[in-house]
Amino acid sequence: MSKPSPNVHFSLLTFTIVGAVLVVAFVVGFRLLNRRHALASIVRGVVSRFAPGFLIIAPPIITYGFVCGALSFGFGLFSSLFAERITNSEAFFRPIFKGFEYLSGVGCGYLWLRFAAWLGLRWPWYLFILASHVLVAGYREARFDDGGRGMGPTVTEHFVLLDALVPLLALVPYYVFHARKNAA
Repeated sequence: MSKPSPNVHFSLLTFTIVGAVLVVAFVVGFRLLNRRHALASIVRGVVSRFAPGFLIIAPPIITYGFVCGALSFGFGLFSSLFAERITNSEAFFRPIFKGFEYLSGVGCGYLWLRFAAWLGLRWPWYLFILASHVLVAGYREARFDDGGRGMGPTVTEHFVLLDALVPLLALVPYYVFHARKNAA
């Protein structure tokens, strides 16, 4: 197994650090500007107007493309520090990447349900959001090519029911937290 050149490793690390700094700067800037210009109400109005297209297409792309991808990419960079100790990369990485996929499906599914509630949308939107997550999760799989050398997401030829059911678990924390809030 060939090792990546130090320049490639440095570029990926720099890209990750710059991306993290930009995300933090965006969140801090939004919070500061929100106090002065009420950006949250503007965002709520714009997203509510385009809810059908945005809330059916964007959640699975953001959940599995950006969040799950960033977790997997960050772990891949971290594991490059001890790559010589990993003898079977497929047996090592597959459960971790599947765990990231499941964690992203449940965690981001819950956050998208909270986002829909923040927009003031009713329960059918929750079903649309979760249905799009179920569809993507059912056909998405971690790929290991060339004995584990090439890794990344791929589309499967068949629907995997167990993977598809994972985003529906987001209803559990959503119901638990809201049942407690409604009972109080």
